[in-house]
Amino acid sequence: MESRRNTPIKPGTSRVRSSCRRAVAAVTAAAVLAAAMIALMRDTTEAGAQDEFCDVRLAIALDPDVPNVSSEGFLSSLLNRHFNYRLELLGRDDQDTSVVEVELTGPGPEYRCEDVIATMRRDARVQSIQVESMRLASRS
Repeated sequence: MESRRNTPIKPGTSRVRSSCRRAVAAVTAAAVLAAAMIALMRDTTEAGAQDEFCDVRLAIALDPDVPNVSSEGFLSSLLNRHFNYRLELLGRDDQDTSVVEVELTGPGPEYRCEDVIATMRRDARVQSIQVESMRLASRS
């Protein structure tokens, strides 16, 4: 009786096919494990970032041609695609009606708040933005 170890492996035999199946299964399992680990790391990072929020008071000098600064539609348009953030009008400068004071709130960390402000600065209707105060805190 001949040993299987001494028998040459021929293409198309069941041993070759089962060997390939095991290799494919091992690679698939490794890929699934890697994807699960990446998802877990991303969720942990996002959960940590969502615990922080920013609360920023800004003085924004707008183009004098802006018609209705107090409309919520205008304020939210300044945020562009930053849907998790909110701008609330706090008041207008008595001497220069094109300057408004607003409060920016949204998820942290700090670099995300700064990205939103940078986006607002690129808006053609905005002449300048001055950060009056920035508070980054954790939600309890």
